This record gives sequence, C-alpha cells and structure tokens, in this order.
Amino acid sequence: MRSICTARTAAAPILVLLAILSAAYGQDDAKYSHEAQAALIPEELGEVYLGMPFKEFAANFDFAESEVHDTRFGPLPVTVKLAKGPVRSVFFKVHGLTQAETAALKTPGTTTVDQLDPKNIPDNGFVYEISLTYEPGFDLHSYVIKKYGDNGDVRKSDDPYHMYDIQWFPKTSDGLAWLIRVFHTDKSPKTLRLIGRIPGTEWEIEEFN
Repeated sequence: MRSICTARTAAAPILVLLAILSAAYGQDDAKYSHEAQAALIPEELGEVYLGMPFKEFAANFDFAESEVHDTRFGPLPVTVKLAKGPVRSVFFKVHGLTQAETAALKTPGTTTVDQLDPKNIPDNGFVYEISLTYEPGFDLHSYVIKKYGDNGDVRKSDDPYHMYDIQWFPKTSDGLAWLIRVFHTDKSPKTLRLIGRIPGTEWEIEEFN
C-alpha cells in the first residue's frame, strides 16, 4: 500500500505540470485574432487572420473552383478564386494536418488538378500564410504604401535576391511576427503575401536566426 501511495504522490507533480503545459499550449494556440491583425488584413478578406483555425477560415470561401497544390512537403497549399474589388484569387497554406487528413480533402476537379472538398475539413490545422493576386491594372504599390508605410525594404528587379519588390516585418498586438512581401510591378503577377511566423511552420523565427 505504501508503494502505491508513493507512486501516486510522485505522479501528482507530473500531472500538474502536464495540465499547466496543456493550458499554456491552448492559450498560445488561441491568442491570434482578427481584432489584433485587422489593420494589416486587406478588407476584401473579411474577418480572417493568420493563425486562424482552418475550418473557421474555410467558411469564408467558395471552393467550387479551388486548386490543391503539391502537398508532399507537409503544409496544405490551396488557391481559391475571389472576385472582390481588385482581388482575383487567394492562395493560403495550412499547418497541422496529418497526411490522411490532407488526402481526404482532395477531390478530382473538372481539369487535371485536385480541388478541396470542404466537407472533409478537420477540426485541427490553422492558416499561417495568405497571398492575394490582384488584377493587372490595380495600383498595388500605392495601396501597400498607404497600408503598411513607406519604410519597407525595397529590392530592384535586377537584384540577384529579388524575392519581392517591397517587404515589411511588422508585429501585431497578439504577439504575431509578420513577413509581408509584395510584387507590385507589371513584370510579374501583382501579389500581396502575408506570412505569420508561427512556431512549427517553415517561417518560424527560429528557422531564420
């Protein structure tokens, strides 16, 4: 009897620690919000945000003409059409899905690409990257300067590291570190890329320190 009581006593601190860690993880997982990020999110997207649960995010879009891209490297990458204002499509990435969950989301489309089946979206997974493609005639440069400021890092098209025309590194009040990249010239599709450097994703800050 004494050994059983001793084992229970020894296990108690471990159980308490596990409970604390579980609560802390849940708080960290739920801390991101549209309220904190609204100033950086284009209005055409509505009330979505980086770190948003996949199922909640997906409820804002029509997947009838979606395209699921290569999933061999882990994240789920999807493009959906969105004709709102100057926006023509939205690309996003989801982290935290199993291979089986990802496979269940794919359904044959009308062409050779797979579409996303919203009926099979699981409860886990979150969106950590959103890219918007704009119509060619839209003045994306003026838009992003007004929205994010004129202090971005600028790269010329002849720069050997031309991975963007302008980029910013803001941080929102929910603790999220961002990477915002823009291609605004007519030499390439006009895109605004919003990346959340969330732990566990390929963009987490530790990966670049």
